[in-house]
Amino acid sequence: VVRDSAPRRIPAELVVPGDILLLAAGERVPADARLLDAETLETNEAALTGESTAVKKTTDLMPIGSVLADRRNMVFSGTAVTRGEGTAVVVSTGMNTEVGEIARAIREIPDEETPLEERLRILARTITTVVLSLAVAVFLLGLTTGLPLLEIFTTAVAVAVAAVPEGLVVAVTMILAIGMSRLVQKHALVRRLRAAETLGSVTVICVDKTGTITEGRMRVADVLPASANEADREHLLHIAALANEAWLEESPESDGHTTGEVVGEPTDVAILQAAIEAGLHDEIDARRTTVRARLPFSSENQFIAALTELRERGTMIIAVKGAAEKLLPHAVRIRREGHSIPLTPAERGALTRKHNELSEKGLRIIAVAERTVAPGTVELPSAKDLLAELTFLGFIALHDPIREGVAHDIAAAHAAGIKVVLITGDHVLTARTVAKSIGISADHIIGGEELATLSDEALGEQLRGNVIFARTAPQQKLRIVEALKRRGEVVAMTGDGINDAPALKSAAVGVSLGSGTDVAKESAELVLLDDDLSTIIAAVREGRVIFDNIRKVVVFLLIDTFSEIILILGSLLLGLPLALVATQILFVNLVEDGPPTFSLAFEPGEHGIMTRAPRSPAEPILNREALLLIFGVGLLTDLLLLGVYAWLLHSGTDVATARTIVFAAVGLDSFVQIFALRNLREPFWRTNPFENPWLNGAVVIGISGVMAGILLPQLQTFLRTVPLEASEWFLVAGLSLFAIVPVEVIKFLVRRVPALQR
Repeated sequence: VVRDSAPRRIPAELVVPGDILLLAAGERVPADARLLDAETLETNEAALTGESTAVKKTTDLMPIGSVLADRRNMVFSGTAVTRGEGTAVVVSTGMNTEVGEIARAIREIPDEETPLEERLRILARTITTVVLSLAVAVFLLGLTTGLPLLEIFTTAVAVAVAAVPEGLVVAVTMILAIGMSRLVQKHALVRRLRAAETLGSVTVICVDKTGTITEGRMRVADVLPASANEADREHLLHIAALANEAWLEESPESDGHTTGEVVGEPTDVAILQAAIEAGLHDEIDARRTTVRARLPFSSENQFIAALTELRERGTMIIAVKGAAEKLLPHAVRIRREGHSIPLTPAERGALTRKHNELSEKGLRIIAVAERTVAPGTVELPSAKDLLAELTFLGFIALHDPIREGVAHDIAAAHAAGIKVVLITGDHVLTARTVAKSIGISADHIIGGEELATLSDEALGEQLRGNVIFARTAPQQKLRIVEALKRRGEVVAMTGDGINDAPALKSAAVGVSLGSGTDVAKESAELVLLDDDLSTIIAAVREGRVIFDNIRKVVVFLLIDTFSEIILILGSLLLGLPLALVATQILFVNLVEDGPPTFSLAFEPGEHGIMTRAPRSPAEPILNREALLLIFGVGLLTDLLLLGVYAWLLHSGTDVATARTIVFAAVGLDSFVQIFALRNLREPFWRTNPFENPWLNGAVVIGISGVMAGILLPQLQTFLRTVPLEASEWFLVAGLSLFAIVPVEVIKFLVRRVPALQR
C-alpha cells in the first residue's frame, strides 16, 4: 500500500478503507477497491463470479447497479491478479467486502431438519404412542382373564419391549453409512451423514456452468483460416503463437524442445496449447530469439502485437491477435492459398457475418493478422499506427468445453423426474448456447438485472416453467434456491466458488466440486471428487436406495411387532393360554431384529429406481403400501397362526408343544418374508435371491438361532420350549412358507392400484 507518500508492505488485516493498493501480477487482492490506474490489469474472479476467463480491468465509469461480473473498474478481496499492474483505493474491508457479504449470508442461514429426520421423528412419536397404548391394553385385558399378576405384567413389558424396533436406529445408521461408502466409491464424499438420504428426495438440481457443466478452462474449438488450406492453418496458428503472452515452464527433454505446463492468461494458454498440438515446437522455441518487441494486451487496444523475424521467409512482420471488430476494419489484404491478395468489401462482409455466426454459438472469437515491415525494424509503431496495412489470416474460436457425458446426465435427471436449472455468471448468449447443447430447454432466460427487478412472487411464477439464469450475482443464487424451496422443491445446488457458498448452505443438498474453494466445500453436504455431473446422478440414485432400504427395514420390523401383538391379544380375547411367553417374545425379537434387519442395509437397489418420480418431501416412511404390508401381512398370517394354535389346544396338544410350534413359526416365517420384502415392486421370483450375500448369511444365523431355542436343552428350559416331532416340523414349515403369500398379494394389488403406492 501507499502510506505517507511511500509504498509499504503491511499485513492484509491492517488494510483500511482509503488505503492505496499497489497491484501486480501474482498478488492476491486484500480488499474491495476502486481502480485508479490499470495497466493491462487482469484478475481471476472465478471464485466470485464463476467466469473461467480472466477479467480485463479498466478505470472507466460503470453504470449504477451493474452486477458483480460487470464491475470492471473494481477489484475484489480474495481474487488474484493474473496480468499487468494497477493502483486502487480501498473502499471496503472485512465483512463489508463482497466475500464478507457472502460469509454473513452463510452465517445467517439456519440449519434445517432433513426430510429423513422429520420422517423418523414422526415415526418415533407414533410408535411410542402405539406401544404404550398396546402395553396398557395387554395388561388391563390380562387382569380380566385371571392370569397371575406377575405373568401378565411380564408379558405386557415383553410386548412393549418387542414392539419398540430398537434395531431401527442402528439399522438406519448402517444404511446411511453403507450408502456413504458406496458414494465414495463413485467419487462422491458425503460430509454429513443425514444428507445421504436427502439426495434421493431431490426434485430440482441447480447447476453452475463453470466447472460442473464445462471443464472450467478455455480450449480452441476451431481454427478457421481464410482459406481451407492446411498450410494456411499452420501459418495462422504460428502467428497466433507469436502474438501470445503465454509461456512454457522450463522442462527440457531429449528431443531438444522446451516442454512443460503452459502458463499464462487462459485464452493465450489455449491458443499456445493448440499450436503445440499442431506440432509447431520449433516455431514456439524460436520465439525467444525471433521476437524483438511486444505490445501487451490492453482493454483499450483489444489486441496483442509482436514484432518478429520470420527466418523461413527472411522478412520482418508484426503478428497481431485480438478482437475481430478491432482488426477486421483495418485489414486491407487477406491470405488465401499461401498468397496475400486484396480484401474486397464483399469478403469483409462475409467475414463479419461469419464472426457473428460463431459468436451466436457462444464461442469466443479471436482474429489473427500480420503486417510486413522493413528489415531491421527494432521497434513497434504506436498502437494507433500499428494496425495499418494488415493482412487478415483468419479466426480462432475458443470455448470452455462441455464435459463429456453431461447431456446424458441431464437426460438421466429428466428421466428421474428431476428438473435441472442452469445458473451461471456468464452472459445470456453463452448460457443459451450451453443449455441447448446439453439438453436443457428454456422458456425464458433471466439475466441478473432482470432478476433484480422481479418480486419473490414473480420469481416463483417464472420457476414454474423452464428457466435459465445468466449473469447471476451471489445473492441472486441464494434467492433462486429460496424461491424453489418456497414452492416445496427439494433443491440440490452445485457450485465451486465462494459466491456459491450461501446457496450451497441454503439448499437441501449443497454439492461442491472437489476442485472448488474451501468455503464452498465447508458449506456443502456433498463433495464431487471428480467434478463430474454424473456423480450427482449416481448420488441421487444411492439416496433413493437408502430411503427404500430404510422403508424395508421399518416394514420388516413392524410386521414382526404386529404379529406378536396379535398373538398375545388374540390369546387373551379367546381365553386361551398365552401363545408366546415373555422369554419367547424377547428371544424371537432378538434373532429376527438382529442380523436380518442389518443385512437389508446392503440391498443394492431395485430395478427402475431412476425412472420413478421423486418422492414428495411430505411422504411418510409408512405410506399406504407400507401400512398395508404391516397390517395386512400381520392379520393374515397371525390370524391363521392363532387359529392353528387354538386348533392344536382343542385337539389335545399340550400347551408347551403348541407354544413351541407357534414360537418356531413366528421365528421362521420372518426369514421367508424377508426375501419378498427385498423388492417392494417386483415378485420375489423375479429377483436374485443370492444378490445380497449378507442377507443369506443373516437368514442362516437367524434360522440357527430359532432351531437352537428348540433343540438345545439349556435354551429349552429358559424359553419353555420342547422338541418337536417330524409332523410338527412339517406344520411349522407350511405355516412359514405361507407367510410369503400375503406379501406377494399385497404387492400385486399395489402394482395394479396406483393410489395404494402413496
